[in-house]
Amino acid sequence: MTDARFVELVRPVPELPGSLDEAELAAPAEVTANNRRLTVEFTPASYRGDLLLFTTARLPDALAPARLLAAVRRRARRP
Repeated sequence: MTDARFVELVRPVPELPGSLDEAELAAPAEVTANNRRLTVEFTPASYRGDLLLFTTARLPDALAPARLLAAVRRRARRP
């Protein structure tokens, strides 16, 4: 999606302040494009150590500590 197309789509959204200029409206599109690029290109290095997990008082069931730990263990790669 181009920056111009993004601005075209979000400009009519009533919740967005009308005082945002084109650059401010384009910033989320640039962040999204960069995140997409990082998702494809970035491979994290192995990590050996402890993991400290902070959660909120109202945690969605999908992110409950037991489920999150199970997901991490499924994705963990062993050397």
